[in-house]
Amino acid sequence: MPSLDSYALITIDYLKGFLGLTSGEGTLPGISVYHDESASATAATVQVTDTTVALIVTGGTNAGTSTLTLAAAANDTVDELVAVINALSKGWVAKALGPGDADTGDLVVVPATDAFGASKTQTLMMFDSYSLTILINAASAFVENYCNRNFKSRSYVEYHDGGSGNEIFLDQLPVTQITRLSIGRDNAFEIQCSKTGITGATVTVDGTSIILDRFGTTAATGTDTIALASYATIALLIAAINALSEGWTTTISDSDFTNSPSTDLIEVFGLNAYDNKNYIELATEREDTFNVDTSMSMITLSHTINRGTKNIRVDYTAGYSTVPADVQAAVTKLVSAAWRTKSQDPSMKSETIGDYKYERMTADEINGSFGASIGEVTSSLNPYCRETFA
Repeated sequence: MPSLDSYALITIDYLKGFLGLTSGEGTLPGISVYHDESASATAATVQVTDTTVALIVTGGTNAGTSTLTLAAAANDTVDELVAVINALSKGWVAKALGPGDADTGDLVVVPATDAFGASKTQTLMMFDSYSLTILINAASAFVENYCNRNFKSRSYVEYHDGGSGNEIFLDQLPVTQITRLSIGRDNAFEIQCSKTGITGATVTVDGTSIILDRFGTTAATGTDTIALASYATIALLIAAINALSEGWTTTISDSDFTNSPSTDLIEVFGLNAYDNKNYIELATEREDTFNVDTSMSMITLSHTINRGTKNIRVDYTAGYSTVPADVQAAVTKLVSAAWRTKSQDPSMKSETIGDYKYERMTADEINGSFGASIGEVTSSLNPYCRETFA
Protein backbone atom coordinates (compact mmCIF):
# COMPACT_ATOMS: atom_id res chain seq x y z
CA MET A 1 0.00 0.00 0.00
CA PRO A 2 1.30 3.48 -0.74
CA SER A 3 2.46 5.37 2.34
CA LEU A 4 1.25 8.80 3.34
CA ASP A 5 4.11 11.19 2.65
CA SER A 6 5.89 12.51 5.74
CA TYR A 7 5.10 16.04 4.60
CA ALA A 8 1.51 15.46 3.46
CA LEU A 9 -0.58 18.48 4.38
CA ILE A 10 -3.50 16.58 5.94
CA THR A 11 -3.98 13.14 7.50
CA ILE A 12 -6.28 10.32 6.46
CA ASP A 13 -8.30 10.66 9.68
CA TYR A 14 -8.71 14.39 9.07
CA LEU A 15 -10.03 13.65 5.58
CA LYS A 16 -12.33 10.85 6.74
CA GLY A 17 -13.84 13.22 9.28
CA PHE A 18 -14.33 15.96 6.70
CA LEU A 19 -15.94 13.59 4.20
CA GLY A 20 -18.03 11.95 6.90
CA LEU A 21 -17.03 8.49 5.74
CA THR A 22 -18.88 5.60 7.37
CA SER A 23 -18.73 1.83 7.13
CA GLY A 24 -20.80 2.12 3.95
CA GLU A 25 -19.58 5.20 2.10
CA GLY A 26 -15.87 5.29 1.43
CA THR A 27 -15.42 1.53 1.51
CA LEU A 28 -14.66 -1.10 -1.10
CA PRO A 29 -14.61 -4.90 -1.08
CA GLY A 30 -11.48 -6.21 0.58
CA ILE A 31 -11.66 -9.98 1.12
CA SER A 32 -14.22 -12.71 0.45
CA VAL A 33 -14.27 -15.60 2.91
CA TYR A 34 -16.34 -18.72 3.57
CA HIS A 35 -16.01 -22.20 5.09
CA ASP A 36 -16.25 -25.15 2.70
CA GLU A 37 -18.22 -27.35 5.16
CA SER A 38 -15.40 -29.91 5.27
CA ALA A 39 -14.24 -32.21 8.10
CA SER A 40 -17.80 -32.68 9.46
CA ALA A 41 -18.14 -29.03 10.50
CA THR A 42 -21.70 -27.95 11.35
CA ALA A 43 -21.31 -24.16 11.40
CA ALA A 44 -18.79 -21.38 10.84
CA THR A 45 -18.70 -17.65 11.47
CA VAL A 46 -16.33 -14.81 10.68
CA GLN A 47 -15.90 -11.75 12.88
CA VAL A 48 -13.82 -8.58 12.40
CA THR A 49 -12.85 -6.31 15.29
CA ASP A 50 -10.64 -3.23 15.30
CA THR A 51 -7.59 -5.45 15.75
CA THR A 52 -8.41 -9.03 14.72
CA VAL A 53 -10.22 -11.39 12.38
CA ALA A 54 -11.76 -14.36 14.20
CA LEU A 55 -12.66 -17.49 12.21
CA ILE A 56 -14.82 -19.85 14.28
CA VAL A 57 -15.63 -23.42 13.27
CA THR A 58 -18.25 -25.46 15.13
CA GLY A 59 -18.25 -29.28 15.00
CA GLY A 60 -15.92 -31.70 13.27
CA THR A 61 -12.19 -32.15 13.56
CA ASN A 62 -11.43 -28.50 12.77
CA ALA A 63 -13.64 -27.07 15.51
CA GLY A 64 -12.17 -24.05 17.26
CA THR A 65 -11.31 -20.38 16.82
CA SER A 66 -8.49 -19.00 14.70
CA THR A 67 -7.76 -15.42 15.77
CA LEU A 68 -5.54 -13.44 13.39
CA THR A 69 -4.06 -10.16 14.63
CA LEU A 70 -4.23 -7.56 11.87
CA ALA A 71 -1.15 -5.65 13.03
CA ALA A 72 1.04 -8.77 12.89
CA ALA A 73 3.64 -8.61 10.14
CA ALA A 74 2.30 -11.82 8.58
CA ASN A 75 -1.25 -10.43 8.30
CA ASP A 76 -0.93 -6.69 7.73
CA THR A 77 -1.78 -6.61 4.01
CA VAL A 78 -4.77 -8.09 2.19
CA ASP A 79 -2.66 -10.56 0.21
CA GLU A 80 -0.85 -11.70 3.36
CA LEU A 81 -4.05 -12.17 5.36
CA VAL A 82 -5.67 -14.14 2.54
CA ALA A 83 -2.63 -16.42 2.31
CA VAL A 84 -2.66 -17.03 6.07
CA ILE A 85 -6.40 -17.86 6.10
CA ASN A 86 -6.03 -20.32 3.24
CA ALA A 87 -3.00 -21.91 4.92
CA LEU A 88 -4.92 -22.67 8.14
CA SER A 89 -6.11 -25.98 6.59
CA LYS A 90 -9.36 -25.75 8.52
CA GLY A 91 -11.70 -25.43 5.56
CA TRP A 92 -11.54 -21.65 5.19
CA VAL A 93 -11.40 -20.22 1.67
CA ALA A 94 -10.40 -16.59 1.20
CA LYS A 95 -9.78 -14.39 -1.83
CA ALA A 96 -8.45 -10.85 -2.22
CA LEU A 97 -10.95 -8.52 -3.88
CA GLY A 98 -9.31 -5.13 -3.35
CA PRO A 99 -5.70 -3.99 -3.65
CA GLY A 100 -3.46 -6.80 -2.41
CA ASP A 101 -1.08 -4.44 -0.61
CA ALA A 102 -3.86 -2.54 1.19
CA ASP A 103 -3.60 -2.37 4.99
CA THR A 104 -5.83 -4.92 6.77
CA GLY A 105 -6.21 -2.39 9.58
CA ASP A 106 -8.72 -0.68 7.28
CA LEU A 107 -11.15 -3.64 7.43
CA VAL A 108 -14.61 -2.57 8.62
CA VAL A 109 -15.77 -4.06 11.93
CA VAL A 110 -18.21 -6.96 11.41
CA PRO A 111 -20.05 -8.92 14.16
CA ALA A 112 -19.90 -12.72 14.09
CA THR A 113 -21.58 -13.58 10.77
CA ASP A 114 -22.56 -16.91 9.22
CA ALA A 115 -19.97 -17.98 6.64
CA PHE A 116 -20.80 -21.72 6.45
CA GLY A 117 -20.78 -22.81 2.81
CA ALA A 118 -20.02 -21.04 -0.44
CA SER A 119 -23.58 -19.71 -0.55
CA LYS A 120 -22.82 -17.78 2.66
CA THR A 121 -19.61 -16.20 1.34
CA GLN A 122 -18.99 -12.99 3.27
CA THR A 123 -17.41 -9.94 1.69
CA LEU A 124 -15.30 -8.09 4.21
CA MET A 125 -15.35 -4.40 3.36
CA MET A 126 -12.50 -1.97 4.04
CA PHE A 127 -12.09 1.77 4.15
CA ASP A 128 -10.43 2.90 0.95
CA SER A 129 -7.37 4.39 2.65
CA TYR A 130 -5.46 3.16 -0.41
CA SER A 131 -7.13 5.77 -2.63
CA LEU A 132 -7.24 8.40 0.10
CA THR A 133 -3.48 8.09 0.55
CA ILE A 134 -2.85 8.49 -3.17
CA LEU A 135 -5.09 11.54 -3.36
CA ILE A 136 -3.72 13.24 -0.23
CA ASN A 137 -0.13 12.83 -1.46
CA ALA A 138 -1.04 14.08 -4.92
CA ALA A 139 -3.12 17.01 -3.64
CA SER A 140 -0.39 18.05 -1.19
CA ALA A 141 2.19 18.06 -3.99
CA PHE A 142 -0.21 19.93 -6.27
CA VAL A 143 -0.79 22.68 -3.70
CA GLU A 144 2.93 23.04 -2.95
CA ASN A 145 3.72 23.25 -6.66
CA TYR A 146 0.99 25.85 -7.13
CA CYS A 147 2.34 27.91 -4.23
CA ASN A 148 5.98 27.32 -5.23
CA ARG A 149 6.93 26.33 -1.69
CA ASN A 150 6.85 23.61 0.96
CA PHE A 151 4.64 24.07 4.00
CA LYS A 152 5.69 21.61 6.72
CA SER A 153 8.79 22.47 8.72
CA ARG A 154 11.98 20.74 7.57
CA SER A 155 15.71 21.36 7.18
CA TYR A 156 17.41 22.57 4.01
CA VAL A 157 20.90 23.09 2.64
CA GLU A 158 21.06 25.58 -0.23
CA TYR A 159 23.83 26.97 -2.40
CA HIS A 160 23.52 30.40 -3.99
CA ASP A 161 25.64 32.43 -6.38
CA GLY A 162 27.32 35.50 -4.96
CA GLY A 163 26.62 38.77 -6.74
CA SER A 164 27.09 42.46 -6.28
CA GLY A 165 24.57 42.96 -3.51
CA ASN A 166 24.31 42.02 0.16
CA GLU A 167 21.03 40.05 0.12
CA ILE A 168 20.33 36.33 -0.11
CA PHE A 169 16.80 35.09 -0.87
CA LEU A 170 16.18 31.54 0.36
CA ASP A 171 13.88 29.13 -1.45
CA GLN A 172 11.60 28.27 1.47
CA LEU A 173 9.67 30.24 4.06
CA PRO A 174 9.03 31.20 6.76
CA VAL A 175 12.56 30.77 8.08
CA THR A 176 12.60 29.60 11.70
CA GLN A 177 16.32 28.93 12.18
CA ILE A 178 19.62 29.45 10.37
CA THR A 179 22.31 27.09 11.61
CA ARG A 180 25.01 28.07 9.14
CA LEU A 181 25.85 30.78 6.63
CA SER A 182 29.17 30.61 4.84
CA ILE A 183 30.50 32.56 1.89
CA GLY A 184 33.44 31.12 0.04
CA ARG A 185 34.69 27.75 -1.17
CA ASP A 186 38.14 26.21 -1.28
CA ASN A 187 39.68 23.01 -2.56
CA ALA A 188 39.57 20.43 0.23
CA PHE A 189 41.35 17.54 -1.46
CA GLU A 190 42.39 16.08 -4.81
CA ILE A 191 40.91 12.79 -5.89
CA GLN A 192 41.37 10.41 -8.80
CA CYS A 193 40.95 6.74 -9.67
CA SER A 194 43.46 4.82 -11.78
CA LYS A 195 42.35 1.24 -11.20
CA THR A 196 43.33 -1.21 -13.92
CA GLY A 197 40.39 -2.53 -15.92
CA ILE A 198 38.00 0.41 -15.61
CA THR A 199 37.01 2.88 -18.30
CA GLY A 200 35.63 5.65 -16.11
CA ALA A 201 35.24 6.90 -12.56
CA THR A 202 33.10 9.60 -10.97
CA VAL A 203 32.66 11.18 -7.55
CA THR A 204 29.40 12.41 -6.07
CA VAL A 205 28.93 14.29 -2.79
CA ASP A 206 25.23 14.48 -1.93
CA GLY A 207 25.31 16.12 1.49
CA THR A 208 25.30 12.90 3.50
CA SER A 209 27.69 10.61 1.60
CA ILE A 210 30.56 10.54 -0.86
CA ILE A 211 29.82 8.07 -3.63
CA LEU A 212 32.70 6.65 -5.65
CA ASP A 213 31.72 4.90 -8.90
CA ARG A 214 33.97 2.81 -11.15
CA PHE A 215 32.74 1.94 -14.64
CA GLY A 216 33.79 -0.63 -17.22
CA THR A 217 33.16 -4.21 -18.25
CA THR A 218 35.31 -6.10 -15.75
CA ALA A 219 35.18 -7.12 -12.11
CA ALA A 220 37.11 -3.95 -11.31
CA THR A 221 33.91 -1.89 -11.55
CA GLY A 222 31.72 -1.06 -8.59
CA THR A 223 30.42 1.58 -6.19
CA ASP A 224 31.67 2.58 -2.74
CA THR A 225 29.47 4.77 -0.57
CA ILE A 226 30.98 6.41 2.49
CA ALA A 227 28.74 8.15 5.01
CA LEU A 228 30.18 11.54 5.92
CA ALA A 229 28.85 11.22 9.46
CA SER A 230 31.05 8.14 9.97
CA TYR A 231 34.22 10.13 9.21
CA ALA A 232 33.79 13.44 10.95
CA THR A 233 36.85 15.27 9.56
CA ILE A 234 38.41 15.68 6.14
CA ALA A 235 41.49 13.80 7.33
CA LEU A 236 39.42 10.80 8.46
CA LEU A 237 37.44 10.80 5.23
CA ILE A 238 40.59 10.89 3.09
CA ALA A 239 42.05 7.97 5.06
CA ALA A 240 38.86 5.96 4.50
CA ILE A 241 38.94 6.57 0.75
CA ASN A 242 42.61 5.63 0.44
CA ALA A 243 41.96 2.46 2.44
CA LEU A 244 39.46 1.16 -0.11
CA SER A 245 42.25 -0.30 -2.28
CA GLU A 246 40.16 0.30 -5.38
CA GLY A 247 42.54 2.62 -7.20
CA TRP A 248 41.34 5.77 -5.43
CA THR A 249 43.97 8.23 -4.24
CA THR A 250 43.36 11.47 -2.39
CA THR A 251 45.61 14.27 -1.24
CA ILE A 252 44.61 17.09 1.09
CA SER A 253 44.90 20.51 -0.52
CA ASP A 254 45.67 22.54 2.58
CA SER A 255 46.69 21.27 6.02
CA ASP A 256 44.40 23.90 7.52
CA PHE A 257 41.47 21.75 6.39
CA THR A 258 42.65 18.58 8.15
CA ASN A 259 40.14 18.92 10.97
CA SER A 260 37.40 20.61 8.96
CA PRO A 261 34.02 18.78 9.16
CA SER A 262 33.45 16.41 6.26
CA THR A 263 29.80 17.51 6.23
CA ASP A 264 31.04 20.93 5.05
CA LEU A 265 31.91 19.45 1.65
CA ILE A 266 30.06 21.11 -1.21
CA GLU A 267 27.68 18.93 -3.17
CA VAL A 268 28.87 17.76 -6.57
CA PHE A 269 27.41 15.14 -8.88
CA GLY A 270 29.30 12.89 -11.27
CA LEU A 271 32.65 14.66 -11.07
CA ASN A 272 35.07 12.97 -13.51
CA ALA A 273 37.97 11.41 -11.61
CA TYR A 274 39.21 8.74 -14.04
CA ASP A 275 42.98 9.22 -14.44
CA ASN A 276 42.15 12.85 -13.87
CA LYS A 277 42.90 14.81 -10.70
CA ASN A 278 39.89 16.78 -9.62
CA TYR A 279 39.04 18.74 -6.52
CA ILE A 280 36.34 18.24 -3.91
CA GLU A 281 35.52 21.63 -2.43
CA LEU A 282 34.73 22.81 1.04
CA ALA A 283 32.42 25.59 2.20
CA THR A 284 34.45 28.09 4.23
CA GLU A 285 34.32 31.54 5.89
CA ARG A 286 31.30 31.33 8.15
CA GLU A 287 29.33 34.51 8.73
CA ASP A 288 28.21 35.29 12.25
CA THR A 289 26.53 38.67 11.81
CA PHE A 290 23.51 39.08 9.55
CA ASN A 291 19.84 40.03 9.65
CA VAL A 292 16.96 37.76 8.63
CA ASP A 293 13.51 38.76 7.41
CA THR A 294 11.76 35.52 8.33
CA SER A 295 8.54 36.21 6.42
CA MET A 296 10.41 36.93 3.16
CA SER A 297 13.21 34.43 3.88
CA MET A 298 15.75 37.15 3.10
CA ILE A 299 19.21 37.35 4.66
CA THR A 300 20.92 40.75 4.70
CA LEU A 301 24.61 41.21 5.42
CA SER A 302 26.47 44.39 6.28
CA HIS A 303 28.89 43.88 3.37
CA THR A 304 28.74 43.11 -0.32
CA ILE A 305 28.88 39.41 -1.12
CA ASN A 306 31.73 38.35 -3.35
CA ARG A 307 30.80 37.14 -6.80
CA GLY A 308 31.02 33.41 -7.31
CA THR A 309 29.25 30.28 -8.46
CA LYS A 310 27.52 28.47 -5.59
CA ASN A 311 29.92 30.17 -3.17
CA ILE A 312 27.15 30.77 -0.59
CA ARG A 313 25.96 27.92 1.61
CA VAL A 314 22.98 28.25 3.94
CA ASP A 315 21.77 25.54 6.32
CA TYR A 316 18.36 26.46 7.72
CA THR A 317 14.93 25.34 8.87
CA ALA A 318 11.75 26.69 7.33
CA GLY A 319 8.06 25.93 7.27
CA TYR A 320 5.17 25.56 9.69
CA SER A 321 5.04 23.17 12.64
CA THR A 322 1.28 23.18 12.08
CA VAL A 323 -0.02 23.61 8.53
CA PRO A 324 -2.30 26.69 8.33
CA ALA A 325 -5.97 25.78 8.54
CA ASP A 326 -6.87 27.41 5.24
CA VAL A 327 -4.14 25.43 3.43
CA GLN A 328 -5.43 22.21 4.99
CA ALA A 329 -8.92 23.19 3.91
CA ALA A 330 -7.74 23.81 0.34
CA VAL A 331 -6.10 20.38 0.13
CA THR A 332 -9.22 18.79 1.61
CA LYS A 333 -11.49 20.51 -0.92
CA LEU A 334 -9.34 19.31 -3.81
CA VAL A 335 -9.36 15.72 -2.56
CA SER A 336 -13.06 15.92 -1.74
CA ALA A 337 -13.92 17.12 -5.25
CA ALA A 338 -11.97 14.27 -6.81
CA TRP A 339 -13.51 11.79 -4.37
CA ARG A 340 -17.09 12.88 -4.97
CA THR A 341 -16.56 12.88 -8.73
CA LYS A 342 -15.55 9.25 -8.64
CA SER A 343 -18.08 8.27 -5.94
CA GLN A 344 -16.64 5.76 -3.49
CA ASP A 345 -13.34 5.17 -5.27
CA PRO A 346 -11.94 8.50 -6.46
CA SER A 347 -9.06 6.97 -8.37
CA MET A 348 -11.20 4.37 -10.14
CA LYS A 349 -11.03 4.50 -13.92
CA SER A 350 -12.95 1.32 -14.74
CA GLU A 351 -14.68 -1.40 -12.73
CA THR A 352 -15.82 -5.01 -13.17
CA ILE A 353 -18.29 -6.35 -10.63
CA GLY A 354 -17.39 -10.04 -11.00
CA ASP A 355 -14.53 -10.66 -8.52
CA TYR A 356 -14.36 -6.88 -8.20
CA LYS A 357 -11.53 -5.84 -10.44
CA TYR A 358 -10.81 -2.22 -11.26
CA GLU A 359 -8.29 0.03 -12.98
CA ARG A 360 -6.89 3.11 -11.25
CA MET A 361 -6.35 6.52 -12.77
CA THR A 362 -2.82 7.61 -13.65
CA ALA A 363 -1.06 10.36 -11.70
CA ASP A 364 -1.63 12.77 -14.62
CA GLU A 365 -5.35 12.00 -14.60
CA ILE A 366 -5.56 12.55 -10.84
CA ASN A 367 -3.66 15.85 -11.14
CA GLY A 368 -6.04 16.83 -13.94
CA SER A 369 -8.95 16.44 -11.55
CA PHE A 370 -7.22 18.77 -9.08
CA GLY A 371 -6.55 21.29 -11.82
CA ALA A 372 -10.25 21.40 -12.62
CA SER A 373 -10.97 22.35 -8.98
CA ILE A 374 -8.11 24.77 -8.34
CA GLY A 375 -10.26 27.80 -9.10
CA GLU A 376 -12.34 27.04 -6.00
CA VAL A 377 -9.38 27.34 -3.63
CA THR A 378 -7.09 29.96 -5.18
CA SER A 379 -8.36 32.72 -2.90
CA SER A 380 -7.12 30.83 0.15
CA LEU A 381 -3.86 29.67 -1.47
CA ASN A 382 -2.74 32.84 -3.25
CA PRO A 383 -1.56 34.60 -0.04
CA TYR A 384 0.85 31.69 0.49
CA CYS A 385 2.30 31.67 -3.01
CA ARG A 386 6.07 32.16 -3.06
CA GLU A 387 7.49 34.79 -5.37
CA THR A 388 10.50 33.62 -7.34
CA PHE A 389 13.45 35.99 -7.11
CA ALA A 390 15.94 36.14 -9.94
